[in-house]
Amino acid sequence: GGGGVGGGGHVDEEEEAAAAAERQRARLRVVAAKMSKVPAFKLRLLSGDWAEVTRKAKHRKHYQLAVLSSHHCHLLGDGRICSMLRPEATMLIETAKFILETRKQNRKEFGTRLLTIASLRGLTLDPKADGQGSGEPDANKLSFLCFKYDEATAEAVAEAARQLRKASQ
Repeated sequence: GGGGVGGGGHVDEEEEAAAAAERQRARLRVVAAKMSKVPAFKLRLLSGDWAEVTRKAKHRKHYQLAVLSSHHCHLLGDGRICSMLRPEATMLIETAKFILETRKQNRKEFGTRLLTIASLRGLTLDPKADGQGSGEPDANKLSFLCFKYDEATAEAVAEAARQLRKASQ
């Protein structure tokens, strides 16, 4: 009686490997279908001397979407940042949610400062963005704030923010 268990196990392994390969091909088809719906884009990471970056003509009115990390949101203080945005653009600014060393109250204050500085640059909070709604968003819950930039209204938005800031001081 030489057949034994070993021969049947080999067939099971081959079937299992074939089934795993088919599951992988199915996952790849799903990913390919999803990726085909994503519009083409270029990702450009800006680094180096900020004055040099903003000085270059190739960056002026170039970016439809800008993302600032919480560690680089101080760049909002530079008025040249909006000169790099297209006439209608979006800016995502990371909150302090993942800066673990901060307390909840500090993260909330950080979010409030982001809102103030962004409005002084002519950016408006996008109420359609996930979790933002109307009113002041909770910087303890959101990982980023989504702002819209419209060159046509940016100066009026910034002026209104300056007046509001002046009145509250």
